[in-house]
Amino acid sequence: MHAKSRFRNSRLLDTVVRPARRAALGVITLALPIVLSCLSPGTALAGTIFITPANVSAPRGGGGTFDVVLSNPAGSGQTFNLAGFSAELLVPTGSGVTLSTATTTTAPTSLAYLFQGNSFFNAHSNPTDPLFFPFATSISPTDLLASDTVLTPASFVTLSPGASFALAHVSFTVGSNAAAGPVPITFGPATLLSDNLGSIVSGFTTSNGQITITGPALPAPSSLLMAAISGGLLSLFPVYHRYRSRSEG
Repeated sequence: MHAKSRFRNSRLLDTVVRPARRAALGVITLALPIVLSCLSPGTALAGTIFITPANVSAPRGGGGTFDVVLSNPAGSGQTFNLAGFSAELLVPTGSGVTLSTATTTTAPTSLAYLFQGNSFFNAHSNPTDPLFFPFATSISPTDLLASDTVLTPASFVTLSPGASFALAHVSFTVGSNAAAGPVPITFGPATLLSDNLGSIVSGFTTSNGQITITGPALPAPSSLLMAAISGGLLSLFPVYHRYRSRSEG
C-alpha cells in the first residue's frame, strides 16, 4: 500500500473509531477494511456536506478561504447523533492551488462548529499536550484532511432536520504561475461521519465547490522565447551600428 494511503487510513481509522473506543470498545489496531466490516451497519443520511461559497475567487499569486458545512434538510424526517467526522478535500495536481490548512473557526458561514464546546481537538490543540490531536493534516499540497471527535466519551451532537453545522474553515494559496480559470474542489474517499456507537453514518451526499483563479492570461512559452530573442537582437543593434560606422570611416 502506498505511504499516503496508509497515512490517510490511519487518520481515518482514528477519527471513526475514537468515540466508540472511549465508550469501551477498547483499542482497535486492525486494518481499516476489517474495522469497517466489523462496525454495525451505517445509518442512511439524507444530509449533504458541501463547500461554501460554492465558487470562491482568488487572484494569481494570492489566496482565500472557504467553509465546509454539514446540513440536514428540513424535510428529511431523520435525526442523527454525530460523534466524529473526517473531511478530505482535493484539488487537481498541477492546478497551482495549494490547500494550506483548516481550522474550526468558520468565518464566512457564521455557523456553529459541529463540536463547539465538546471538541477533542480544541481541548488538545497544543502540540506539547500528550493527547495532541491535529485537526488538519496535509497529505500533499493538493490533499487536505480535517477531522475531529467529541471530547466527552459516549456524547454526541444531534443533527436534526433543518440543522446545519460548520465542519472546517479551509485556507488555500494560488501560485503566481497558475493558469486563470476554474479549479474544482472535490471530496476524497476519507470523507466520513460516525455516530456515538462508532458506526459509520452512510448514505450522505457531498457537493463539490470551485476556486476561480483570476488574472491576465499567461503568455505561452514560445511567446516568451521569441520576446527574449527579439530583445537580445535589438540590444545588439547599437553595437553593430557603431562597429559598421568605424569600419566605413
